[in-house]
Amino acid sequence: MIKHPPNRLRVVRQGRGWTLQELADAVSLSVSTIHRYETGQRPLKVGHLENIAAKLKCPPGDLLRESAQGDIPEEQELLALFRLLSHDQRRQAIGMFNVWLAPSPLPRRARRRRSTALAV
Repeated sequence: MIKHPPNRLRVVRQGRGWTLQELADAVSLSVSTIHRYETGQRPLKVGHLENIAAKLKCPPGDLLRESAQGDIPEEQELLALFRLLSHDQRRQAIGMFNVWLAPSPLPRRARRRRSTALAV
């Protein structure tokens, strides 16, 4: 069986919380057709690509990009969710990550407890 170029249809679909059946119903295709598209057993037709992308609310190109090797499911989920955000929401999310990841000075008492806990 010929394997077609990898796509991100499954990652995007799952990131949106859609089941195979829900997507198949939404785009008037069979579950097996969607499954074959996702697994590369069948080439993704342009007309179907555009219809699926419209239903999943993403640019068609997002479905064609190959996932980076080594992506873990949480990274894939986070990226799929990030793509759902508007530009302003993306900026806010990045700001929140910067706050979460910024080193914060601990109160003197907390520092002592933390260093004691780390020593155990």
